[in-house]
Amino acid sequence: MYLGIDIGSGSIKVALFDGTFSVVRTSYPVGIDERTQDPTVVATTVRTACQEFFSKNRKVASSIQGLGLSGHGPSLLFIDPAGKPASPLLTWQDNRARLQADRLRRQIPGFSKDGSSYEAKLLWFYEQQPSLFSEGFTALYPKDYLIQLLCSRRVVDISTASTFAFFDRDSCTWLERKAGFPISVLPEVVDCWEAVGETGTPFSRECGFDDGILIYPGGIDAYCAVAGTDPAHSVIVEETGTSSCVSRSYPDGRGSDLHVMKGETVTVKPISSTGRSFSWLKELLGIEDLQALGSSLDPRKPEALLYLPYLIGERSPVWDERAKGAFIGLRSSTGKAELLMAVMQGTAFAIRQNIELLQLEDPVTTIRAVGGSSHDARWQQLKANITGKSYHVMRHQDAAPVGAALVAAVGNKAVPPESLAQLLPIDRIHDPDPKAFERYEELYETYCRLHETLAPTFHTLHSIQGETV
Repeated sequence: MYLGIDIGSGSIKVALFDGTFSVVRTSYPVGIDERTQDPTVVATTVRTACQEFFSKNRKVASSIQGLGLSGHGPSLLFIDPAGKPASPLLTWQDNRARLQADRLRRQIPGFSKDGSSYEAKLLWFYEQQPSLFSEGFTALYPKDYLIQLLCSRRVVDISTASTFAFFDRDSCTWLERKAGFPISVLPEVVDCWEAVGETGTPFSRECGFDDGILIYPGGIDAYCAVAGTDPAHSVIVEETGTSSCVSRSYPDGRGSDLHVMKGETVTVKPISSTGRSFSWLKELLGIEDLQALGSSLDPRKPEALLYLPYLIGERSPVWDERAKGAFIGLRSSTGKAELLMAVMQGTAFAIRQNIELLQLEDPVTTIRAVGGSSHDARWQQLKANITGKSYHVMRHQDAAPVGAALVAAVGNKAVPPESLAQLLPIDRIHDPDPKAFERYEELYETYCRLHETLAPTFHTLHSIQGETV
């Protein structure tokens, strides 16, 4: 048996692989900040999730052979020489490091990230709290903080490291001249699929783990989700929760980053506010059940109302931290259902833009869908109609912890990589309606021109707003 733990933005997920999968999800306490989290609260929630898992699977603990990790990013916290948190956990939603990102874009050719990036966050800490860069302090991703709690190692996996502008893949070393700060604060780089230690700390025992369970570092949640959805490199993966990641893995080195599976690469296109757009609309309208509101909506018929899902800026297909959300086409007759349809269309248009970026050289016909949004059959059908792709909804929707468990199983040579596809069944299929696809074309083409048209307005509003997010 192999376990995967995913450090999510809103919850902790624990997945057991024993030939099939079972998942336990534990939410953070009400009121935890989405952008700046308390690492001790995250650790406590991990412990609670594991205890809850073992209470439901009492005979499992002694049979676990390996534990794989995944987690959100680019997110960052510091630990001190004793391994205690020395800073808050800045999540991928925190973009306070805008000025540092501006400098990096000028200094590093090809760097296009914003203030939410790992690189910019590190520079922000270096300038604001230089004491964190003293001897014995380490900067870690959230899931790597968990590894330190479980086995007292300070590491980062090579897939995650490959996303950093100051990591050299060829030599597997940090580049201090690019970093602009003492690289001693950066952890040791290890392979995703190689065990880095064993359980045996007080924290691991409090979680309910036996001593001696091998720990595999896994990778960023989106990358593990690809491993837990499409190990055959045949489709594009869309994982949507608070945000979306549209991803594709490659066996031939065409991906922009190293994958969590040995010898493979992956390209991930992150969209910041897809699922968030629905929760925002739900709170704004004071509605408890959006699906009931949308029960009369027809995914074959476009609504002449556009929505840009840039609630906290955007990362792909345009990386613009100053972008704003927008409804375009409001009329006095616009009601709640029309607003919901606009959000469904706008987020689907954003997903289509990123799908098109990933199939420029090698088109695909199928999207595999995972994440909390895949429960919504109406939205899945709408996305199929808008993209013109067949949407295959996976039975196991928590793909990140599933992928982390599979990384551990493959790393321990319990499962050959070529057999992984057989372990990942499809629950249902939404095929596109060709006529509906044609109806959405004009609306989609108009949507694609909006950012370029409105960017000066967004940037003016951002300047007026100042640094307040």
